[in-house]
Amino acid sequence: FPRPPLPEVPASQRALLTTSPVPTPAYTASQLSFSVISRVHIAAPASLVTSVIIDGASWGEWNTFIPSITVTSKCTDVAYPPGLTGPANGEDNKGSLRQGDRFTMCVNMPGAPLESLNKGMIEKFQTTHEVVSVIEALDPSKEDGRKGYRICWKVDGGFGGLLRAERVQECVDLGDETCEWVTFESFGGWLGPVVRLATGGKLVERFGDWGRDLKARCEKLKKEADVEEERTA
Repeated sequence: FPRPPLPEVPASQRALLTTSPVPTPAYTASQLSFSVISRVHIAAPASLVTSVIIDGASWGEWNTFIPSITVTSKCTDVAYPPGLTGPANGEDNKGSLRQGDRFTMCVNMPGAPLESLNKGMIEKFQTTHEVVSVIEALDPSKEDGRKGYRICWKVDGGFGGLLRAERVQECVDLGDETCEWVTFESFGGWLGPVVRLATGGKLVERFGDWGRDLKARCEKLKKEADVEEERTA
């Protein structure tokens, strides 16, 4: 899946919505109606950032938008791409994600601060059912020289086929132990325009939250790792 070029996100924004939909591994642009896009520079390696995304069990510690997931079907025999740290085959925790896994997300669409949430509140959030469609290393020969990792998931079932949606996240190695986190979710089907009108603005805000939170989480982990390395040197 060689993704096309994406628009730059203005410095005054953390995310944007476009009605020129971006194709995904599962869907062509003609099958889609809009996309939400976010891009953030993170001072941490692409492998670390991807590993944080894969570790769904920890999302409740940092992810305001999706504070909880439940993996409902696991594919423990699927290996991670080289360079990624994840549980060994057969030793996955309940929230780790592998290609082919099915999971349910609790969606904090209002954007309530993470520290204000409790288990009862989270359980009342809207839920969506997803399947991990891709976890792969980027092939520089097919990606305009980009190196790093890609993880995607798409709506599982999609209201009887009335909604298409696939989320793509890329952690692009910038060569100096930093990366650009690039994400977009593209929506289509009969319900695509309804989703845009009903929640498009909120999706832009929540994608911005995800980028902000992911950056803070990964940069904190990188600093902690650097301190530990200096201590043990």
